[in-house]
Amino acid sequence: MLPGIQFGDVSSGDNRAAVSMLVGYMFNPLIQTSLGVGYMQYDPITTTAFFARLHGAVPKWKWALMYFMEAGISYLRTNRFDFGIEYHDAKGGFMMHPGVGIQRRLRTGAISFQIGYRIQRAEFDYSVQEFWGGTLRVQENVTYRRLSTAIGFTF
Repeated sequence: MLPGIQFGDVSSGDNRAAVSMLVGYMFNPLIQTSLGVGYMQYDPITTTAFFARLHGAVPKWKWALMYFMEAGISYLRTNRFDFGIEYHDAKGGFMMHPGVGIQRRLRTGAISFQIGYRIQRAEFDYSVQEFWGGTLRVQENVTYRRLSTAIGFTF
């Protein structure tokens, strides 16, 4: 389980929560593979991502350096009406999340502290209420880029 937070600039939303659950197999400590599902918040959307993860740690150290790389796709949800904006359609897209961290081995598992960089594609189709009473239809392609931190628990 990887609860964490993402940090982005103010123009694309505040800092938001993220959580991922992974199930995987350890070939050896240097090479581990997992499949996961994650929930991430952006402004004004939330995403559910399905991804594959390659990760590993330097073996036989109580404190170990680790790496990870996630890649997958996501599905978006948004409020239908949000501050004068009516969303007609929102589509997810490619998601990539590389990063590094440190891992503390325990008797029956491990705890890890990770930092990464999440790239998330999204497409929006929405209408904006204009000041003089009309509406403006907008189609927008967005790439969210966020610094992420997480604490991981391995059982």
